[in-house]
Amino acid sequence: MRKTLAVSEALLLLLVIMAGGCCGSPAPTQMLAPVSVPAHVLATISVRNPVGVAVNPATNRIYVANAGDGIHPSSVSVIDGNTNLVTAEVTVGPYPCAIAANSVTNKIYVSDGTDSMTVIDGATNSTKSISVSGGSSVCVVAVDTAINRIYCLNGGTATFSVIDGATNNVSIVPVAVSSYFDSPSHFALNSATHDVYVSNSSRGGSSKLTVINGTTLQTSAVTLNGVPFSGYDAAVNPRTDKVYVSGGELLAVIEGNTLTTQTSTIGDARELIAVNAATDRVYFLSKHLPNSQEDSVTVMDGSTLAATTVPTGQYPSSIVVDEETNQVYVVNRDSGTVAVIDGASNSTASLPVGYSPEHAALNPLTHRLYVASFCSDISCRANGTLTVIQGAH
Repeated sequence: MRKTLAVSEALLLLLVIMAGGCCGSPAPTQMLAPVSVPAHVLATISVRNPVGVAVNPATNRIYVANAGDGIHPSSVSVIDGNTNLVTAEVTVGPYPCAIAANSVTNKIYVSDGTDSMTVIDGATNSTKSISVSGGSSVCVVAVDTAINRIYCLNGGTATFSVIDGATNNVSIVPVAVSSYFDSPSHFALNSATHDVYVSNSSRGGSSKLTVINGTTLQTSAVTLNGVPFSGYDAAVNPRTDKVYVSGGELLAVIEGNTLTTQTSTIGDARELIAVNAATDRVYFLSKHLPNSQEDSVTVMDGSTLAATTVPTGQYPSSIVVDEETNQVYVVNRDSGTVAVIDGASNSTASLPVGYSPEHAALNPLTHRLYVASFCSDISCRANGTLTVIQGAH
């Protein structure tokens, strides 16, 4: 980005000199846009059966969780971001389904789909298995690097696990559910306040959101009146301290400091949410309907809640935001593409990736997106792929 700005400033200076020479003529009123190279596919890497991907930007290492196939055990492929080469295969638990990296401690956390987690030392690739819950599955994991805590949902129980990254000690925190049949489904972490917001998948009526104080682990429950099925996803803007929870055709917006809520109609059913804190834009993926050709992402202004719709490919399965470049990436499972949305204009471009892509992670320092596709061809009999997309710069 610094080279881009330098070129832009040099061109601007040249235009000023050409227009006014040295005699104090007025400077031009039209500023030049920075020179930009559009996003493009940089490389394709063969991996086994990818079910998750994480990036450590500090070491420029990419970690791909691979499901076992009956011949090979479940593993994590370690990839050098400079060379795009696989440098190691690390054996992990039996059913990996989520992966996250702590860029400060250089530890990688891989949930195994049961009640345990594999911790990988990024310096040595050595591993340690820890028990994290009494639940039947742990498949959502996130890291708060500032306080070295790791968070994970416990499927099948109304609990949430908090891991101390220094000791691997685990605290089990109860969370609110609307009924006996409900369970926590997603959560959002506020990196500024360290609070955690846990949503639950309600089967009807109003749902509840559990707020966990990141320092004390004390909890409070917020009832989301009129927002059924609100548990699908949650996201936080740490700059505005607003929490967004999807709920069918409604969106709940919660003020983090007061826990007051309001709702907004956002059209047809919505699923995943992503936030660009720098621009205060909120992005919602549409819920895929069978044989639909109309999948899209809704772009909402976080201040006014005004929204517009931008088309994507078929069955959008994940969304990633690069705040510095203001680029939004939507991974489309059935299209085998990534829709690249320019956050300033909402214009889009489409890039091909592998077959059945579902997971993606961004290196915010190199502005490279890593997209994991479960299959390398339409027959899905070969290894999967990791597509490296160089973002606009």
